Amino acid sequence: MVKKVFFVFAVFLIFSCSRKEGELQTLDPVAEAEVLALSDPEIEEEEIPVDSEPESSAVSSGNRYIMDFPQLSGSFSGPGVNLAELNPANYQLINREAMEGMGMSPWYVAYLAGQKLYQEGNNAGAIDELNRAISLNADYANAYVYRGNAQRKMGNLSRALDDYNRALTLDSSYAEVYNYRGFVQAQRGELRLAVADYTQAIRYRADYADAYFNRAHAHAKLGNWDLSINDYTQVIRLEPDNAIAYNERGHAWFDYGNKANAARDYEAADRLLMRGRD
Repeated sequence: MVKKVFFVFAVFLIFSCSRKEGELQTLDPVAEAEVLALSDPEIEEEEIPVDSEPESSAVSSGNRYIMDFPQLSGSFSGPGVNLAELNPANYQLINREAMEGMGMSPWYVAYLAGQKLYQEGNNAGAIDELNRAISLNADYANAYVYRGNAQRKMGNLSRALDDYNRALTLDSSYAEVYNYRGFVQAQRGELRLAVADYTQAIRYRADYADAYFNRAHAHAKLGNWDLSINDYTQVIRLEPDNAIAYNERGHAWFDYGNKANAARDYEAADRLLMRGRD
């Protein structure tokens, strides 16, 4: 009888373990994405390279971070737990104490917190955290870049320029920052300064489609239709499916006086847009 009970218990235990292993293998993709989403710099039209802290404090996965387990709030119920059952919000927290306990510098923790708040659209909160990061380490270019972007989105163009200028003082070959600064110059009506910044961005990054697009737009506002057309052509070379570039080049051709080329670009833009709806 004892042997029979032991056999039934063993079968039950094996079944339970197999089931739990299956749960781990079929982790909900949405939950898995949430786990990896701690740090992935946006910047809408922009992308800032993400730096990594020393290998001991962060595990890099492309441009994303997943920090070691001690930072997570929430508890594991035991071996074989299905991570999808945990509150995904736990993986989105910046646990300052835990991260610093893993050897991460306080200024870098503040930087990551500011970066994350910026990505969430909380520009004022991002600026507060980035102020703290900069007060602890005044020589980190990316902190000024993110703070400049947050200032720009809040309409503080002069402060954004100051931050971009400081970032370029620290790293004069930072192509993205020239693009951002050019965008602010254009917003301020300084189109020639904007063109100069976009040109610098392209100098340091020849395949920078956004900088070509922005320079094309600035050239168009200055009435330089031929230069605008050339830049939109570069965008299309780099991004053949960019319907907006075809449409904008069509406008430039039209204003340049070539209605036939304008019509061809409008038709190409329309085809691409229709293909995107299929």
